[in-house]
Amino acid sequence: MKLQHYRDKLLYSVQGWGPYIEVFLITALVIGLSYLFNRNDPFCIHTSFPWVWIAPVLVALRYGTLPAIFVIIVMVGAFFLFDPKVAITTSEYRYATLGGLLLTILCGEFNNAWLGAMKRFTQLNGYIQKRLDGLNRAFYLLRISHDRLEQSLISKPVTLRNTLVELKNLLVDAGGECTQKIAEQFLHMLGQYCNMEQAGLYLYQDGKFIKDPIAHVGSKRSELVVDDPMVKECMQSGSGINYYAIDQLHQKDRESRYLATVLLRTCDNEICGLLVIEDLAFWSLTQEVLRTLGIISAYFADDIWAVKKMAKFLKVYPDCPPQFVFELKKTQHLYKDFGVESALSAFVILPGARQKNIITQLQHMRRGMDIDWHYQQKQRGILFTLMPFSSPVAVEGYRNRFQRYLKSEFGIDLEESKEVYLRNMQIFSGEPLQVMQQLMEYVDAV
Repeated sequence: MKLQHYRDKLLYSVQGWGPYIEVFLITALVIGLSYLFNRNDPFCIHTSFPWVWIAPVLVALRYGTLPAIFVIIVMVGAFFLFDPKVAITTSEYRYATLGGLLLTILCGEFNNAWLGAMKRFTQLNGYIQKRLDGLNRAFYLLRISHDRLEQSLISKPVTLRNTLVELKNLLVDAGGECTQKIAEQFLHMLGQYCNMEQAGLYLYQDGKFIKDPIAHVGSKRSELVVDDPMVKECMQSGSGINYYAIDQLHQKDRESRYLATVLLRTCDNEICGLLVIEDLAFWSLTQEVLRTLGIISAYFADDIWAVKKMAKFLKVYPDCPPQFVFELKKTQHLYKDFGVESALSAFVILPGARQKNIITQLQHMRRGMDIDWHYQQKQRGILFTLMPFSSPVAVEGYRNRFQRYLKSEFGIDLEESKEVYLRNMQIFSGEPLQVMQQLMEYVDAV
């Protein structure tokens, strides 16, 4: 464990032993060539170009300052052993070492700045990709819900979105724990939409699946076969697909007791559980049904993960959508680690005949990346809007845009109106509840 710790400290940006071997070979090669071709001047002080310093500069540009300094120490140590008197008494060697060290540190700082910028852009792109995946799931669920609503408007007048909202509320009440009641209701919903006849839901805890199902559909209750090829294929899939059917096994001669498996995996690749299907209506084993199962399961897994992480916030504000808190936490992470600014605004609409109309129009005008939450506080209507990647300048532009709109549509001036007012605040690191409480204090102070 100690060896692993110091290894990670030395080259924190790489994985495996390959880079360490590379650094060792570069150092040994430079020292060997210097002794072989320039034994009387190993530091290349009197040559037209100090070739020996290519080694630490190369390592600094590739792996950072600390590994490059390590290379310099090894080089100086090797040359000192070769001729200790010259290494100690000759000022030229001292100046050469100092100059090479400064050059190496500059290259290492460039490497650190470049890696920091690349990591920042990677995090931003990852955040945007997760938001796009979430929107894709939401729109797909909306389409399924509307299709089913058209087919069963009289017999089953309950939409898929309403059912998921009910499950989310149950998760909030349970503190983010997937209880047996919630799991049974989830499977009952899937059974209605996907015609499952025999299936089980297994939770994932402490890095492994619980073999006993927390809920099941059908007459028999069976333990999970962890070594089943279908389960292994679903767990090892690197394609981003969280469902597998029997005809998708890579080796056709492998037998599985399941027809399909669906992994409950969040947008952050956190695994919550596994849905295994042993029996399904013949006409339901299609790519469309499997994709529907995968999308609904991933949406449900996101709710479990988000509610569990934000249980403290949701206890104070139970009406807040978990996705809003989840995105608020991610923007705090971006600010803390990379200095990416985001903002949180609150439109406060006082009681009146136009309150609902104003809130509806404001919701329609939000930007694509923004997330809003309508919070009814007694008679006041508050529309919170989370604006990722928004500096104070962007917030000012946001305020001016709504100022013009409210002026033209409702004759409201934000600077003078007593009916509507806007409060903005930049996101800071900490807990989401602290950010919301500070903004509410700002709102209540008026």
